[in-house]
Amino acid sequence: MTIRRMLWGILILAAMVCLIPAANRFKTEQKNRRVEIALDIMEMRRLAASEGIPFTDILRKLKAAGATSVLVQEDTLDSLRELGIIEILPSTKHQTTLLIVHQGQFDRIKSNIQNRTAVQIAIPEQFSGSDLEDAGIVAADRWDAIKDIGVGIDPEVVALVRSAGLRVVGRVGNNPNPSDTRIAATLNDIRSLKIDTVIFSGMSVLGAGNRYAETVKHLNEPSAIRFGSIEFGKQTGDATLVKRAPYNTIRVHTITSSEMVTATPAANIQRFALAARERNIRLLFVRLFLDGAEPLATATSYVSGLRNALFRSQLGVGSARPYAQIGNPMLGRIAAGVVITAGIALLLDFTFGFLTLRAAPLMLAVSVALIAIATAAEIMPALKLISLLGACALPSLGVAILHPAFNLPGGTTFKRLLLVLSVTMLGPLTVVAIHADTLFLVKGDTFLGVKLTLIAPLVVAVLLHGLNLKADSPAGLVAVVRERITMLVDISRNPILIWQVLLGGGVLVALAIMLMRSGNESSVGVSSLELQLRSLLDRVLFVRPRFKDILFQPFLLLSLVLTGTKWPLQRVAAILASIALASMVNTFCHLHTPLVISALRVGYGVVFGLIAAVIIKRLLERFGIVGAREVMSA
Repeated sequence: MTIRRMLWGILILAAMVCLIPAANRFKTEQKNRRVEIALDIMEMRRLAASEGIPFTDILRKLKAAGATSVLVQEDTLDSLRELGIIEILPSTKHQTTLLIVHQGQFDRIKSNIQNRTAVQIAIPEQFSGSDLEDAGIVAADRWDAIKDIGVGIDPEVVALVRSAGLRVVGRVGNNPNPSDTRIAATLNDIRSLKIDTVIFSGMSVLGAGNRYAETVKHLNEPSAIRFGSIEFGKQTGDATLVKRAPYNTIRVHTITSSEMVTATPAANIQRFALAARERNIRLLFVRLFLDGAEPLATATSYVSGLRNALFRSQLGVGSARPYAQIGNPMLGRIAAGVVITAGIALLLDFTFGFLTLRAAPLMLAVSVALIAIATAAEIMPALKLISLLGACALPSLGVAILHPAFNLPGGTTFKRLLLVLSVTMLGPLTVVAIHADTLFLVKGDTFLGVKLTLIAPLVVAVLLHGLNLKADSPAGLVAVVRERITMLVDISRNPILIWQVLLGGGVLVALAIMLMRSGNESSVGVSSLELQLRSLLDRVLFVRPRFKDILFQPFLLLSLVLTGTKWPLQRVAAILASIALASMVNTFCHLHTPLVISALRVGYGVVFGLIAAVIIKRLLERFGIVGAREVMSA
């Protein structure tokens, strides 16, 4: 048995081992299919006032429509003043503020100021009794400095919400100058109210700066408080908390107040459903449409429509739960390293046949050792680099198999196509095996080099198919390189025509747009026409295929059947097909997307590509661009 065949055998066996962590991740995703629909309590109070019906009735009607919980913001001194619960008597002379507290809220306000801030307070003698309906607190600071201090969530509001059968999601802010003791007081107050999920309000999370450890300790305790991380939010410290407490993180999606100005219920429902289905969002912070006619009917229809959309996406509605620990075994990562190493060796063997495969066993041994060390020592940058190498090398091997010179004994077009697709899909398999960790599932960390995965196979395709840069000996490689350089120099001396400038510029612009729109967060906006097309595809196909797949997958089959033509169509088709292969891997590099969604997206692209390729082939034959004899039979 030759070393080449041994490498193929090792690659197949290692790939089978990689299926274990991939299956573990799939099971973890499937066990968490419940989504929470949370409404803001202040909006619900506005709704009750506009309809002139009791607040408890609003709670029950929206619960019947599908709401599962209510977001309750903690009170601040200023919000209590607006409600008439406290009165303020500022003293400019003494730089103090006298707070007159009503409705039995004295103990809550006093304890929160004492335990959560550095503000000095004193209790006037006439208010030193207990259980007073009206009491006073003197704060040793100006009103404008203390008015935004958070004083906890009102227990009576919590009880009212729960009496309607709804859960409470707490919202607390990061008071100035937090310490470990003050952070603990804030979270213990949440815990005392039996609130198990909190979404921090304001511009930063609790403990932002240099106090993350105390917040993380409470998030990771046995009676842990779940942390809601708002997708696309810009809170300082959010990413740090997700990274340090991934097993108690719940991903949250919301539509901001500014976006609600131009939003519609139907568009919002689709957006929320996509976020839950395709990005592992498990809590939807839903703002209501309150400014139109019949706001209650609109709200109940909106919420019930969202619930039904989640059901159609095979998702449940209820209390959100964090994702369990996947538990990626070292064996899966080592197997991924073996697949990557074997793939690189086979790619080099085809491209530069003079490189002996006798070094392959040493390469495999080094790869296994490096991954074992990186896993044991938790050196994530090293694992990311190895994963990136696989995401670039394995689709590049698929590009090499497209080359007519690739030896595939008894290989029909179908077998070669199947081999190209299979080898390419080993790329995402190794990525998933190496990063089968809940941290990536909740986007506490991301794949390194998403854009590079699109470039590498394209570069290999240009070198192999465009320049035919391959050789069986060092002297042959030198001769080929010299010949290609001479060819490029000769081309550069020719006059440049306008159509060539336009074509080259168009290609460069298209590549730039493709790269800018790739990545975990695109830097290029999407046109309204494309948004409408995406919406249509989402409704018709359940999962929308990527446009790169729709455009470039047809060239995959065409590059295999256009082998006898005198035109350089096969080479051009192979180069364009490399973009489709890269896109297949790139899809799975968005590690916060459920595996089944990525698989369906790639599958749709392949099917549509094959159909389009058959149609294009028939058109080429019919219009005489390519003769029937110049097309291989599939």
